[in-house]
Amino acid sequence: MGTSRAEAIVEGMELDVDENDSGAAEDTKASHRQGRSHAKDGRPKKPKAESRLATVVRRWLANVLPTLPGLPLSAGSSLLEWSVETLVAQAPKRWVVYEPMVLLPTGSFSFSAVSSSPQAKITSPPTSPTSLSPPLWQTVLGSVSREQQDQLWRDILLALSPKGTSGANNAQLTHLAVNEGIPLHNEGLGSDTEAADENILRSPTGLRPLYGDFGPATTLEGGPPTEADFARAFWVSTKQNGLYQTWAPRWSMFSRGNIKEKARLLAWPKTGREDQGWAVDLYAGIGYFVFSYAQRGLRVLGWELNPWSAEALRRGAARNGWSVRVVRQEADLERSTADLVFSGMSAEEERQADDTEDTEDTEGEYGDKDGDDDEPPPIVIFVEDNQEAARRLAELQSVTTAERRPPSALALGDIVHVNCGLLPTSRPTWRIAWDAVVGGDIQTLTKMTGPRTGWLHLHDNVGVEELESRRAEIQALVAEWADEVTQKGHSSCSAVVEHIEQVKTFAPGVWHCVFDVRITL
Repeated sequence: MGTSRAEAIVEGMELDVDENDSGAAEDTKASHRQGRSHAKDGRPKKPKAESRLATVVRRWLANVLPTLPGLPLSAGSSLLEWSVETLVAQAPKRWVVYEPMVLLPTGSFSFSAVSSSPQAKITSPPTSPTSLSPPLWQTVLGSVSREQQDQLWRDILLALSPKGTSGANNAQLTHLAVNEGIPLHNEGLGSDTEAADENILRSPTGLRPLYGDFGPATTLEGGPPTEADFARAFWVSTKQNGLYQTWAPRWSMFSRGNIKEKARLLAWPKTGREDQGWAVDLYAGIGYFVFSYAQRGLRVLGWELNPWSAEALRRGAARNGWSVRVVRQEADLERSTADLVFSGMSAEEERQADDTEDTEDTEGEYGDKDGDDDEPPPIVIFVEDNQEAARRLAELQSVTTAERRPPSALALGDIVHVNCGLLPTSRPTWRIAWDAVVGGDIQTLTKMTGPRTGWLHLHDNVGVEELESRRAEIQALVAEWADEVTQKGHSSCSAVVEHIEQVKTFAPGVWHCVFDVRITL
């Protein structure tokens, strides 16, 4: 990312750290290679320095292992040294900082989704290093006290915290967790369950907190979260491409691998009418792509089913200086879409304003203290199924056409970007995305505003051998839809898959791809 480790900590940027670092195993290997690995001038290469995490782990093991019952691991013994080296080699080599949390990769310290707690005990003493299997972290952790475990976690956090700095973005790291990934199905449900049991909210139910208070695991009322639930939750943040993002790690996910795609959208060539343009994000999440569009000056309409993600988006937007309307209360969702998008405040915002009147505004509250209550927010997020987007966008397009005037603050301007960011495929929303750009009375709108261009960004997981065939499949689909528009006589319409962006690998031989479709009207 072109940022030094110190600079990244100052910014609050997430760090995927491998600082001079490959742990004890690689350090030992480097030492073994020292006699035969040489620099260009013939001198032996120096082994890599041990990471701070590995140093902490080594010290903790040296103190703890001799105290375990049934193990004759006396200080200075070769058996103790072998055990320490083996366990250090098994310790995490990488970590990510999301202030104030450190997130370890899946499998760290032998934790896995199937072993919820360390149960194994060391019951028989080994006779020699060559006569037994290497000691396992779960065996060790299951044999020490809770206080001894916590001491290890505290030492790790202290070692990874920035040194000699102060300020909100450089505070002591206080929370430690292991990332277990985002399960496809809800906890306790098999892969052959009904679709209703799928983890459609992408909740990080596999997150394994090791140290720190991550907030309650259930809501107060056992249903959708309330403001009180949001207040009780533990929130973290990071900075990518100069933009903050915030989320509650127990309740919503963050994908740092999207940084490349966010940067690509930020650098997208501007069109002549983008200053009056809009973007639509049908899978808004915590604001991955919403913030890129807002930074470009576009107004944004988004849909997100997980209320925790929508709240995270609102908090992150506030930190970036944008006001957001999150429409989640039933009473607001029943209002007309134009009223929700173009009015000064929603019913919930009015209630919030009444509750917080004459109090100091904070990042966790609605609205902007210095803003105009009559000014529509630049970002509106609907907490509902994105299949509702088709109806709502049609309503807004009808209002704009009826006005018979160029886009204004109270009309829907050109939709220049529509993002469909769900994996493994966003296919169910592709037609909604298409209609967002070409919907409404195209002929009237074209007379009002002139020719226009819109972009669809269709996310899909694709095998490396299938990239071109998938491009052809999507090209045939959008060409058919463009012909439908032209045959109706409303407007000349063309659609081309201009580019395939390979964002990151999803699995061996499978890429997370974005197909950029240019629509010209």
